[in-house]
Amino acid sequence: MDKPPLLQPHALSRRLTADQRLEIAVAFSNGIPQKELAAAHGISIRSVKRLVKTARNAGVIGSQPQAT
Repeated sequence: MDKPPLLQPHALSRRLTADQRLEIAVAFSNGIPQKELAAAHGISIRSVKRLVKTARNAGVIGSQPQAT
């Protein structure tokens, strides 16, 4: 099954691959805090928020994070 592309601002797409962006969105959906994801990938919390919002809009992840 093909993954839908996660389109992002140009600067972010230079730092992260499509797979990494998807991994971040899924990890957040599974309950990993935004601060932890941002630190692990060297991006801002705002970038994590944009990735998650884009993934939600594309239907890649659900609308709320999973309870842990």
